[in-house]
Amino acid sequence: MNRKAWISVAVLAVALAGCEVPRHAPPVTLRVGVFQTQDLLPYVVIQEQGFDKENGLRFEETSYSGGAAAIDAMVAGTIDMCPGVGIAPLFAAVERGLIPDKAVAVAVNNFADPEHPGVSGPPFERTVFTSIVFSAEFRRRNPDGVKAFLRAHLAAARWINDHPDEVRLVLARRLNLSAEVVKKVKFLHVPLDARTDPALLDHTQQVLLRAGILQRPVDTRRLHDDTLLAEVLKETR
Repeated sequence: MNRKAWISVAVLAVALAGCEVPRHAPPVTLRVGVFQTQDLLPYVVIQEQGFDKENGLRFEETSYSGGAAAIDAMVAGTIDMCPGVGIAPLFAAVERGLIPDKAVAVAVNNFADPEHPGVSGPPFERTVFTSIVFSAEFRRRNPDGVKAFLRAHLAAARWINDHPDEVRLVLARRLNLSAEVVKKVKFLHVPLDARTDPALLDHTQQVLLRAGILQRPVDTRRLHDDTLLAEVLKETR
């Protein structure tokens, strides 16, 4: 082989090396606290529609009685996150000094409004219902893992809003509900941007105080840290 041929082969090898598809990073494993509730609908859609795999996520589930128990598990280091912690346990965690040092709400999961009342009635017909909560330790250690979950959640939120009929089938499979029962379910609103509404949070706190669920007001600005969510939302602009 002459000198020109050797040069051509070398140039081709460099070009092909530059075009090599990079290997995917191993999936991020999230230890997730779950319980039987329609509030986890976006999380279920993430799995059914493959948004977890698209975003390099793998879930290991542990069942709990509710959001308060899930927060305690985060504090103990047993799980990394819960995709649907109720607003009352969230406020209670602030009262206990667990937020934001031990657990952090990174986005809103769903809320009630007149068009999406869920199971709520007066005075809860316009309130934040659940939030996506991560352990503070996981958020510090792996912010990219949090953002990967938020991307998957936003994809699920879009799917839910685009497929209102199919959503009922998803919920029926997850909760083992009959077709007749699931037809009667009133869904909560899953916001497309998962952003916190400060005014709605303040209103929710007043509702909980009047109902005697909260004993004293807290600084609602401490409830959520949407820094990572804002970074993810910028990616889609």
